[in-house]
Amino acid sequence: MKRQAVSFFIIFAVFLGYYIIKQLRFSDQAKIENNNAIIMVGTNAEYKPFSFIDEYNVIVGFDIEVMNAVAQKLGLSVVYKDLPFEALIGELVHGNIDCMIGGINPTSERAKQVLFTDVLYANDPLVIVYKKDEVVFNTIQDLAGVKVIVNEGYFADNFLSNQESITLIRLSSNLPSDGLLALQNDQAKAFVGSKETTLQALTKKQQDMFAYTIIDEVVEQDAFAVSKNNKKLLADINKAIKELKKEGKIEMLVNKWFKTEPGT
Repeated sequence: MKRQAVSFFIIFAVFLGYYIIKQLRFSDQAKIENNNAIIMVGTNAEYKPFSFIDEYNVIVGFDIEVMNAVAQKLGLSVVYKDLPFEALIGELVHGNIDCMIGGINPTSERAKQVLFTDVLYANDPLVIVYKKDEVVFNTIQDLAGVKVIVNEGYFADNFLSNQESITLIRLSSNLPSDGLLALQNDQAKAFVGSKETTLQALTKKQQDMFAYTIIDEVVEQDAFAVSKNNKKLLADINKAIKELKKEGKIEMLVNKWFKTEPGT
């Protein structure tokens, strides 16, 4: 009886040891595959046409397609994490995401915290939107002494903050549609935003109500960003971007996603 008990425990210990070793190997392999095959990308999917959620509840847009093409060249699978815009840099700095994308303007202030890739799109000027039956704004200087709506923290806000005599009404929302609605409700005389996102946010009613002026001399750029601790990833992404530009893929995506017609 005692021998049977000893034999049972020996067999049990062997199987237990085999199971533990197998699980450890599986765990290690999973970590290897995870580190080599997945890139965690943060974006704010409310910024059409760069990054937004379509009618099928899928994150799409210019930056999304570029990132997918970059990842394919690097042999990576992309996992997207939809985050508030103001949380993106913090998530990147703390290592919770590997890259942030979605209409990110590579400013000198942001460059203190992150590394920017080569520019993907560099032709997104500011646009001034105003009511057709009121005063016409042809230049930034025409906004002097006027209340102007902007989305807080975005390119238009940063640029107009350095202009004299303009009273800014900053919306905590990052949606151009909220700025246009505020203009529609007479909260200010103008809304200023980046052309691509602003014009695509115009509703049919607003297209009939508003006029707009494009400020070609003030242009926003678009790039990806990675952690300052990940220069290898930056080099890899830039290499892939250069290849995509050479192949004409970036130009094709620019033509696909950036349109001059309002409300498209």
